[in-house]
Amino acid sequence: MRYAGQPDDANDLLHDSMIVIYTKINQYDERGDFTGWAIRITVNTALQWLRRNKKIVFTDEVDERKLRVVTDASETLNEKALLQMIARLPSGYRTVFNLFAVEGYSHAEIGEILGISESTSRSQFARARALLQKQIKRENAIPEEIKLHEKISG
Repeated sequence: MRYAGQPDDANDLLHDSMIVIYTKINQYDERGDFTGWAIRITVNTALQWLRRNKKIVFTDEVDERKLRVVTDASETLNEKALLQMIARLPSGYRTVFNLFAVEGYSHAEIGEILGISESTSRSQFARARALLQKQIKRENAIPEEIKLHEKISG
């Protein structure tokens, strides 16, 4: 879901990845970690799908209303809400964010993988991070009267 953005697409990617892992299992040399090998295949499968379906769009402008995740005011930000925020990022932001922050690729490597410059990778990551920080602040902002009511009743 981190790369696809939509649950149905994520299921398709998982299915495709499992097929690739199964068909290439004989290429696993057992010197490295199997999980790392399988994750690499899954990420590469997702990136190929994004390129093939022209799902990566690098942008400078974002409609922040589309990023909004509805949560209860008394609830703190949790992993599910954060993953929803990441999934709602524009595809270019989301892809670069996942490759850099989650998968650990360098911006130079991301540039090679996606066919973009290192500086474009850096700027897409910075914009993604800024949008996520803004959304997190907004989600964690509880109106003062609610905080006061919780202190009185709690």
